Amino acid sequence: MDPILKENLDHWFEYNTHDEAGNLEIQKLIDSGDFKELHDRMDKRIEFGTAGLRSRMEAGWNRMNKLTVLQASQGLSSFVIKNQGTAKNAASIVIGHDHRYNSMDFAQITASCFLNCGIKVYYLNTDDDTDSSYVHTPLVPFAVDHFKASCGVMITASHNPKLDNGYKVYNSNGCQIIPPYDKLIADEIEKNLKPRASNWDFNKSVHSNNALLFQMVKSEVTELYIKKLTNTLLYNEKVFNRGNASEPFFVYTPMHGVGYEILNKVLNDRKIKLVENKDYVVVPEQLHPDPAFPTVSFPNPEEDHALDMGIALAEKLGIHLVLANDPDADRFSAAVRLATFDNKVQWKQLNGNEIGILFAQYLLKKNHGNNLAMINSTVSSSLLKSMSITEDFKYEETLTGFKWLGNRAIDLCKEGYNVIFGYEEAIGYMFPKMLHDKDGILALIVFLQLYLETSNNDVIANLEECYSKYGYYQQHNGYYKIDVNNDSNGIDAIFNNRIRKYLQENKIIMDVFKIIDIRDLTKGYQMSTQGNIPDLPVDAKSEMITVYAESEKGDKVRFTLRGSGTEPKLKIYIECRSPNSLEDSKRICDDVWEWIGNKWIA
Repeated sequence: MDPILKENLDHWFEYNTHDEAGNLEIQKLIDSGDFKELHDRMDKRIEFGTAGLRSRMEAGWNRMNKLTVLQASQGLSSFVIKNQGTAKNAASIVIGHDHRYNSMDFAQITASCFLNCGIKVYYLNTDDDTDSSYVHTPLVPFAVDHFKASCGVMITASHNPKLDNGYKVYNSNGCQIIPPYDKLIADEIEKNLKPRASNWDFNKSVHSNNALLFQMVKSEVTELYIKKLTNTLLYNEKVFNRGNASEPFFVYTPMHGVGYEILNKVLNDRKIKLVENKDYVVVPEQLHPDPAFPTVSFPNPEEDHALDMGIALAEKLGIHLVLANDPDADRFSAAVRLATFDNKVQWKQLNGNEIGILFAQYLLKKNHGNNLAMINSTVSSSLLKSMSITEDFKYEETLTGFKWLGNRAIDLCKEGYNVIFGYEEAIGYMFPKMLHDKDGILALIVFLQLYLETSNNDVIANLEECYSKYGYYQQHNGYYKIDVNNDSNGIDAIFNNRIRKYLQENKIIMDVFKIIDIRDLTKGYQMSTQGNIPDLPVDAKSEMITVYAESEKGDKVRFTLRGSGTEPKLKIYIECRSPNSLEDSKRICDDVWEWIGNKWIA
């Protein structure tokens, strides 16, 4: 056996004293001689970054398990104490979890580590049978804001496959962490790898510490969340009064996740009062939280056919609207039935940019003032920027991820702006009046209002109005799977030997598009700026290049290529704006996709 592997295994068995199943798992790999799998699990530690931790739930240093969660929590609690002074007087944490396998165990280990450091724990759980133990992810940042906590941890893997889990960290401002905090926390984890015996036992940690240090707060926080929602995001509660209408008007699916419980409570609020089976129906097979996600191969509402069961139920009942959340209910999707001249059944699932633009259009009508602002990520549609120019509000783009959107929204607020909305094309929508992270429940409630206020409920007509007023923008987003074991065709090789080489040697794309700007956030270069300094933060550890080009006919193209931080994928985001029509924009997007694949990927 490789001596380094043996050393890593010895440390594993030395430290993992309270997870017998995990030790048996590793021992079976040793006994079977599966050294390839052992190296994969043991050679590197699971990396803590701005997204916290996320991996498959298995034994090993490079996986999500009780030991790696305990180590992360020991490091995070140490970071909090060092940055908050005396822990007993200042520090606190909000902890929540979803319904996935092991989520409650991971949350309780986290709580135990903080309690044993004298740090107050606000646990989003209940000690009676009146409620479930799980919460939707946005309740954690909401509670961090409410309690003015030092940090928050949500145990979830969002819409990842069923065997994954994650450890999502929020800073004291209610936003996901950004540099340099990720590095500072990672350093503290490395200093605190040896488990403290008391941290394994949640019940003992709760009972041996001052009772004031541990509070079950799910019911309290849920009530506050609903109250704030109805006070800040109900722009027209009258639309929920459907009079004598007795037929449901939308189908909802929580995708086997946690969304149904909180949504049902929101819809039952006296200001909304939408009744299940009278005003809406829920896909029965997907209603209850189920960590196996039995009816979907991948529990992500964005995926093709993910809403098929909801659409089938809507067709059966004559309903024209299907709404969905992902499993931890921080994302939102919608599908609408289209009116066709030949009466054929046709449904359109709105993409993330389309929903984002509908929200922006609606919120602009509902909010007034000279200091309005909206933001989106750099891979989301530029139509929002075009809207800002026409309608005279502040617009900014950020790097991908709500850690950037949320923190920038807070900064803009400090500068005097009223930030009413932020979004990302991956069906994530932020309403900063409530919290500074994406929230699928808030998005659903706002979408219901804009849908019910729209003439004939025709939201497609609203989109067409935006295109005619702000520009014919279309997108083509996707990815290529990359063989990480092939050095000549890996992510780094593709970016360095193909993409960067081509852009250095050529100023034309597809023979008709002149390159007008290149932004390389890996190398720290932008062609159009003073000193070639990029207008967004640089990260040398991740590949990301954006190219802007324009034809003599006035067609504009922007595409971004970036490596996925969690999967062996090269992600591509293409947007085109033709002065002529949506069809032309769509055609150009498809042509650019094909050109990139043939030129740089194949």
